[in-house]
Amino acid sequence: MTIEFNKVTWYSNIVAIIIFVGTFYIGYYLGGQAEKVKQSSDSNYQTVVASDKPENATFTIDNSKITLVNGKFEKQIPDSSSKIKATMFGAPIYGDLNGDGKEDAAAFLEYESGGNGTFYYAVAVINVGGKYVGTNVILLGDRVAPQTIQIQNGQVVANYAVRKEGEPMTTPPSIGVSDYLKLNGNVLEKVTNN
Repeated sequence: MTIEFNKVTWYSNIVAIIIFVGTFYIGYYLGGQAEKVKQSSDSNYQTVVASDKPENATFTIDNSKITLVNGKFEKQIPDSSSKIKATMFGAPIYGDLNGDGKEDAAAFLEYESGGNGTFYYAVAVINVGGKYVGTNVILLGDRVAPQTIQIQNGQVVANYAVRKEGEPMTTPPSIGVSDYLKLNGNVLEKVTNN
């Protein structure tokens, strides 16, 4: 009788462990992984964080991952009074960037690393199954003046102003520039600079 009791207890413990591990596994992958999108093998996206709208996308700048919340990111620099800040400059614009018929987005991103510069980037956010995935960022310059950003014929057109060569940073930017950016696979690349 004691032997039968030990077998039943042993089997019960095994079943309980299997249920516990199974519940944890399902909870982790259906809960925590719901915010991640893993692309098929023909894509060069890594497993990346996806968001419900472009203003909550994740980007990598200076080897640091930043995740916007309603278009803003802020982080205190350790042992400093300065902060790293990123802001989506203006509203994102929408259009198809990869030919899949879904509304992707593009925007300017303003970035302060805690130093003197205020850097501006052009970014794209790809619609993957109704979630938005940030691409790499394209540097436009330090303290340039963003004007408009558009999606035309599957390309991002970033219009902004820069200073004349040799002008100090205190001079307002006055020379209009347009950068044309296109997805090559899943990498945003500069096509030409007029």
